[in-house]
Formats: sequence, C-alpha cells, structure tokens
Amino acid sequence: MKTRRTKLAAMLALLTVLVYIFVFNPGILESEIVKNSHFPAGTLISWAGLFLYTLLMFRLIRSDGASMLSKRMKQILLVNTILAACWGFIARVLAGNWLFSFQNSDFNFRLWIGITVLILILPVVIFLLLGIQRLWLMLGKR
Repeated sequence: MKTRRTKLAAMLALLTVLVYIFVFNPGILESEIVKNSHFPAGTLISWAGLFLYTLLMFRLIRSDGASMLSKRMKQILLVNTILAACWGFIARVLAGNWLFSFQNSDFNFRLWIGITVLILILPVVIFLLLGIQRLWLMLGKR
C-alpha cells in the first residue's frame, strides 16, 4: 500500500511540474530538444502531461470487483491511457509534423482536438459516474 501511495505522489508531483512549466515558463515549450530536429520540447511535455494525467486517474479509480459498471469503467480508463500513450504519434500522423501545425487541414485539426478532449474528459466523466454509483449504493443500504 505504501508503494502505491508513493507512486501516486510521484505521478502527481511530475504532473504538477509539467503544469507549472505550461503556466509559468512557456518559453521552454518552443525550444527544440535536438537542434534542427523540428521536435519541440512542448510536444514531449504535452504528451507526458496527458499520459501522466490519464495514468494517475487510472490508478486513483479503483474497481470494486463486484460491480459490472465498475469493471467496464476501469477497462475504458485503460483504453484511454493507451490512447494517451499513442497521442503524440496520432498527432504526428494527422499533422504531418512534430510541431503539430495543421496547415490547410481543418478536418485533421478538429479530429486531433476531439481526440485530445476525449482523453481529458473521459476520466472525469468516469469518476463522476462511479461516484454517483457509490452514492446510490450507500443510499440503498439505508
């Protein structure tokens, strides 16, 4: 149990550092990781932040094992985490570059935004659904 808490705390701390970079030091996002690679640090930081967010939510939400809804939601979160791990590659294919500049491709840009929003919103929706389910079960026991 102690190692689980340590891992969760480390993921949360790293996610906090990434958010701090976005808010207070955005200049670093434009710098290239390797000269003339056209691979900005912002791509890697965004990708890592998105993945850590989904992984953290996956680890925080527990499946009680008894509820079919709970099991399915945990599986959906796993798929969402895998999607977040592939997010950078998907964006590279859609944009055609690591800068994620969607020039003359409005459909690909909208698709990329949709995938990103799905990755961000899905854990929150699942968290709320499981919270409502647990509340419903607690009220049913009374």
